[in-house]
Amino acid sequence: MALFGSARDANLVRKVNRELINRYIDTEVGFYKLNLEATKTNLYDESDDKVYYGKLKINSIILRESRTQQADDFGIDYTRPVTFGFIRDDLKDKNIVIELVILLNIMESFMK
Repeated sequence: MALFGSARDANLVRKVNRELINRYIDTEVGFYKLNLEATKTNLYDESDDKVYYGKLKINSIILRESRTQQADDFGIDYTRPVTFGFIRDDLKDKNIVIELVILLNIMESFMK
């Protein structure tokens, strides 16, 4: 229950946010969760061929920061911080648990 409002007020805000993200913003993200049982690992618990479960699609808000580059002896390395915003109710409805390493597919570019 909200501090200065009722549960009905909080529910209205939740429904408006859900409608904005799902109907108007409509940026779809694909979740790829690692299948640990099917992924074969070596002596050091590493794997070249990772196996993922099927893609789960969910709408979100994506905030991309500017791309930075860092040069060293091995070449140039580019990084781009990205923040994803999901509605908790949508995650619960699709039974998605956000873990530390999940591969995301956004507009055909993969982020880890």
